[in-house]
Amino acid sequence: MQKIRFIVQEYTRFSKHVIGENYDFSCIGMKLTEMQEKHTGVARKNWAKGNRIQLKRLIDSGHVEIYSHEQMYAIADEVRTVPTFYVVTISDISAMFETGWIYWLPKNVLSFLKETGIPILLSQPGEFGFEWLEHTGDISKLSQTYIAFDRRLHNEGLSNPIVIHNMSKLYMKLSTDSRNYESVYSRQWIEHVRLPQNLSRGTLTYQQHLENVNNKKIFFCSNRAPREARCLLLLSMLKNNTLKDGHVSFLCEAPANVKLSEQEIKNCFTSLRFFSNSGLFDMYAEYIEPVLEMLPLHLEEDETLKQEHVLVNNSINNHRLNSLIEIVTETHDFTREPVQAGVLSEKIFWPIVNQMPFVVLGHRRNSKLLEDLGFKTFDNELKVEAHPTVNVYDRVEYINNIIKRFANMTPNEKFDWLNSDVVREKIEHNYNHLVNTDWNYDEVNALVEAFNKVMFRNNQ
Repeated sequence: MQKIRFIVQEYTRFSKHVIGENYDFSCIGMKLTEMQEKHTGVARKNWAKGNRIQLKRLIDSGHVEIYSHEQMYAIADEVRTVPTFYVVTISDISAMFETGWIYWLPKNVLSFLKETGIPILLSQPGEFGFEWLEHTGDISKLSQTYIAFDRRLHNEGLSNPIVIHNMSKLYMKLSTDSRNYESVYSRQWIEHVRLPQNLSRGTLTYQQHLENVNNKKIFFCSNRAPREARCLLLLSMLKNNTLKDGHVSFLCEAPANVKLSEQEIKNCFTSLRFFSNSGLFDMYAEYIEPVLEMLPLHLEEDETLKQEHVLVNNSINNHRLNSLIEIVTETHDFTREPVQAGVLSEKIFWPIVNQMPFVVLGHRRNSKLLEDLGFKTFDNELKVEAHPTVNVYDRVEYINNIIKRFANMTPNEKFDWLNSDVVREKIEHNYNHLVNTDWNYDEVNALVEAFNKVMFRNNQ
C-alpha cells in the first residue's frame, strides 16, 4: 500500500533506550493550545491530548510517515506522488475554521505551502462540527466563519485545498471557486470498540440473542446528553405509546456524569419549538410536561461501570440481551438539519459488536456513511416504509412504526424474524467486518482518495 506523509510543526525521535514511546510530535494547533492554556489558565488538554493520541494511532499503523517543519523541504519534490498533508489540529469542537494558527505559520512554511499546493488537514478525529455552515430552509451555505477563514488564507497567498478530518462525513459540494475541500471520516471510534481490552470484557453473541427471544422487549435505547433528536424521539414515544416496549435510559448529563438541573433539562425540550419553522413540533408539545416528570430515566446498572460509557459495559449489555433491536441515537443538531452529513460515534458500533439489529437516528446521511464504511443496515428487514432521509420528524415516526410492528408480533414471529437468513447474514457480516478490518489502513486509504480528489480535481 502507498504510504502518506504528515508534516507537523515539531517531531522528535527518542533514543532506542528510552522506556515507553520512542517519538513525539506537535502540530501548530497543539502548540497554540498550550500557549492559550498558559495565558488564560483554562485547560483544553482534552482536545490536544486526544488529537495527538488519534494521530499517533494512524502513524503507528505503519502507513504514515511524519516530517517536521525542519525536514519538509527534503520531500518537496515528492509531494504529488506521495500524498502529503500539512496537519493542523483543532483544539475545540467549534473551532474547525479558526484562523489563529494561520497568523503563526513561519515564513518558510508559508513558502512551502504556496510552492507545493499540498492539502491542509484540519484534524479533530474524535469530534465533529458544522458551525461553518448556515442554512435557509433546506439549503446549506458557507457561513461567515468559513468566509473569514478563507479570506485569511487568501491574504497569506494560500490557495491550498482543505481536508476536514473528524467523526463526520459530508455528502455535499464543498468546493468554492478557488479552493477544493474534501471530508474524511475518522475511524477512531471503530478502532476503539474493537480494541482487545474492550472485546475481552465480554460481548453478546447472535446465538445468545436467539436463545433469549421470549424475554425480549422490542428495543434498547441509551441516551446521556439530551440532544435535540433524542428529546424529540422521547416525546414521540409518549405520543405513540411505545416507551413501554423498550429499555430506555435518558440520563440528562452534559458532559458525561455531570447532571443537568431541572431548568436546563426543561430548556432542552421547550427550545425544540424554536428549531422548527414548519409547525411540526406542535403535535409533540403537549408531551413535554409528562416527559419532564419522568426524567431522568435510569436503567439498572453496575455502579462501578457508570463512568465507563465508552467501554464495554456488561450491565448495559444485559439490557441489550433483553431487547430485539437497538435504537441508536447519534448526536444531532436541529440547527444543522439540512446538512447532508453522516455523524457516527462509538454508539453505533456497540450493537454491531454485540451482534444486534439496529436502526440509527441522527444526521440525514448516517445510513449512507455506514454503508460506505462497508456495514449493512436493516432498513429493508424492518419492513416499514422506506427510511426517511429528509425530515427528522419523519425519522422519529418511522422508528415508532418499527416498534409498533414488532409489538404486534407473537414470540414465534419475532424468533423467525431474528433467525431469518438475511438478518443473520447481516449481523454476522457487520460483526466480522468491524472486528477483522484494519480500520487504520482503511482510514489512510480514505485520506489518499481525498488527496487525489483535491490535488487533481481541476485536471480531471
